[in-house]
Amino acid sequence: MRILTAEKYHFVAGGASRVFFETNRLLEKHGHQVIPFTGGYAKNSPSPYSRYFVPRFTMFSGEDESLATVPQMAKACADALYAFDVARSIGRLIAEQKPDVAHLHTILYQLSPSLITRLSRSGIPVVQTLHDFNLVCASRYLYTDGRICERCRGRRYHQALIRNCCNGNLLVSLMSFSAMTFHALFHLYPGRVDLFISPSRFLRRKMIAWGLPPKRIVHINHFLPSARFSGTGGGSGDYFVFAGYLVRQKGIYTLLKAMTKIRDGRLLIAGRGPERAGVEAFIREHGLKNVELVGFLGQDVYADVLGKAKFVVFPSECYETFGMGILEAYLLGKPVVASDLGAYPELVRPNETGLLFEPGNPDDLAGKIEALLRDDGATEAMGRAARSVAIRDYNEDLHYRQLMEVYERLTG
Repeated sequence: MRILTAEKYHFVAGGASRVFFETNRLLEKHGHQVIPFTGGYAKNSPSPYSRYFVPRFTMFSGEDESLATVPQMAKACADALYAFDVARSIGRLIAEQKPDVAHLHTILYQLSPSLITRLSRSGIPVVQTLHDFNLVCASRYLYTDGRICERCRGRRYHQALIRNCCNGNLLVSLMSFSAMTFHALFHLYPGRVDLFISPSRFLRRKMIAWGLPPKRIVHINHFLPSARFSGTGGGSGDYFVFAGYLVRQKGIYTLLKAMTKIRDGRLLIAGRGPERAGVEAFIREHGLKNVELVGFLGQDVYADVLGKAKFVVFPSECYETFGMGILEAYLLGKPVVASDLGAYPELVRPNETGLLFEPGNPDDLAGKIEALLRDDGATEAMGRAARSVAIRDYNEDLHYRQLMEVYERLTG
């Protein structure tokens, strides 16, 4: 089968792009021809299909990225509505590669629904894996002003402008509002996607509650290949780990507040993001000698650090659609402490593979952390159970069978 797979990045920038690469490898392993289509970035991994990729720009600066120029930002805003260069390039790809089915990941706003429109007009079935709430929310997270937000319900996308909730950047909020409104007005998205894949039951329920017909969305868990990870439970290090993007909605400040109550345990914070300076200031102001900010770690280094940790903490205060970090921790034999919110309760089995705590409650989080720090035997047992669960319920063979059922349902 010839499968076109689309994602905004051709490098690992987060959970969505990681799933994109893992899925491509899985399909190729089973003999399918995988044809990636992404934005063209300097950081992209090599691809024999890069001639089809379309140049794209960063709308706001990060720690290691520069802000786009004014003309580039103007083009990015126009592309978010309808990217004509994407339509032209995907038309050329369809004519030359003749894909049987298209599997999309995160495409808004960089690639726009012009991709979907062109595929649909060519009679190519389109399936999309959902990685966030971009289907219904202009900010993608259902989160603003420090709390969960569902004000966009009923296509009230102007709330993104009122709240300036898209990265706190008025230009990005305007772009998101304009794109969502334009796509809805002209039935560009999500109307032409044939079937959606939800990695969690929580996300599927939420999308149905917001109006997506149940028959158009199926639940298939994400996966990671267990052969690539080795873990037995327990760790030789004297620390536990938080790994993730440093933004408020990931619960980083709740975790830091919890650490003011913990004296024996040591926390390593692995990640980067706009709240790095705030995290550094909090550590300094509260004299947290038991917290170390180690920055972004490459995959091999991170796996080594995580493999020696006692457990991993995921204190998110926004709805998570899955938890690739939890799955990775499990495969390395690590239990997790996670907030009882979003998809996390589907992955974490209390007192079996980890512990759940009340979101945003540093006292409850501190208590759960101390429970694991006090009992090495129970922590190691949870880690072994976590790896068994990951191998049994989130393996690549199961994912492949379910994915092929979707493709065959669409292609006949």
